Amino acid sequence: MTKDSVALLEIGSQKITCIIGQRGVNGTFLIKSLAECEYEGFCDGNFFDQQSLSRAISEVLKNTSKAARTSIGKLFVSVPGEFSYVKVKESSLAFTRKKRIRSRDIQDLFDQMGSDDGNGYVLTDAHAIHYRLDDNRRVYDAEGLKSFKISALISYVYTSKVYVKKLKNICNLLGVSKVEFISESLAESKYLVPKEERDLKRIIVDVGYLTTNVLVTYGSGLLYQKAFSYGGGYITADLIKTVEVDRPIDMGLKFEMAERLKRKINLGYDIKTEGYYQLTINDEDFLLPLQKSNVTVRFCLDQLAGYIDGVMKECPLDLTINAPIAITGGGIAYMRGAKEYISSRLEMPVQIIAPQIPFMNKPDESASLSLLNEALERNGK
Repeated sequence: MTKDSVALLEIGSQKITCIIGQRGVNGTFLIKSLAECEYEGFCDGNFFDQQSLSRAISEVLKNTSKAARTSIGKLFVSVPGEFSYVKVKESSLAFTRKKRIRSRDIQDLFDQMGSDDGNGYVLTDAHAIHYRLDDNRRVYDAEGLKSFKISALISYVYTSKVYVKKLKNICNLLGVSKVEFISESLAESKYLVPKEERDLKRIIVDVGYLTTNVLVTYGSGLLYQKAFSYGGGYITADLIKTVEVDRPIDMGLKFEMAERLKRKINLGYDIKTEGYYQLTINDEDFLLPLQKSNVTVRFCLDQLAGYIDGVMKECPLDLTINAPIAITGGGIAYMRGAKEYISSRLEMPVQIIAPQIPFMNKPDESASLSLLNEALERNGK
């Protein structure tokens, strides 16, 4: 692998993705190789099936290496929100004279927090939300500036030791000698919020397949993060349980149909609207009751909104925020009327966000591109 490229392993709740990529022009990415493999996933911070996880990682590493015609010696591995937590701490240093701040001084600020929390979690990520100088100026990069003292508000991400050990063991057995972990939450907080909006607190809700992650971002980092096990896959499961195909024959809804139906849902219809959604599968048309489908999805979104509201109430920060809640991920972002429905339940404005890159500006690409961006930043340093 060239020095400009990185290999990234994204651990999603539905699939494992491996990307080998590098920087493109004008903030874009050049994807040299990409492979995906579905597996059993995880819930409440635990993988459903260890063998399924190992098999999926093995398959995607083999396929990306083969396509890129390279071996993977170093691998960046994502940490989903369910396996981590965030701690924010202010650190400061004073000098005997006004001096130019060096990278070593900044490292000393970061080192004031221990690497082990004593409760089964280990420090895997740290990033300054902002720095302050002796004249009380707030800056996002202090290296090279002169000051009598420097302080920093630092976001530390602690990851489950069980998760770290498990992923390292799998990757090492597959021939990867060096593994570095990246918090998905921290990567998204840095990448998805435009620079001109960094002075605002933002709430990002990444709704995935089996998991949802709620982030509070500020400055250049992450103030708060909490994940829970509920996402688009739960909507699929409820559609399978409650909706039946009316025509051409009465039958239960199959998984593929439920996934297709979820993409056709339009919550803009009045709740009493009669009619059907039409699906065409293998040249055969199927009719599914509109009212029953929409009622089911509304019920699921009620649950999702309740979980999000609960996390926001648990957050110790003041969440009086002028900017809309930003929803991303593939769980509900493509469902027409979903953001409006969530907005009405939370009584807050809601928008859909995605990476601001041509042809890659899709909500379900948010995590992978945020992680790739962070991996490339670290590789450059």
